[in-house]
Amino acid sequence: MPKLTFNVSPECFSANDEVMLKAFKQHLHNYKVKSMGEAPQELIDCAFDLFHITRTQSESIKQLEVKLGIRPEERKPA
Repeated sequence: MPKLTFNVSPECFSANDEVMLKAFKQHLHNYKVKSMGEAPQELIDCAFDLFHITRTQSESIKQLEVKLGIRPEERKPA
């Protein structure tokens, strides 16, 4: 897997969250992104913010579904 090199602006949601940045890089690799060199900073920031929002909302929805009994509670590995 080639190394993607980019920075997100400090104003972005979770800009200092290494776990979220790693997940975003993995997401880009899943879509076969090979380079971010030509992408404007505004586009990178927008993509990262949208990734953050989508991921956190998805987690919130899953927690709500568990609370309402719609989704079985996930077991944590020991």
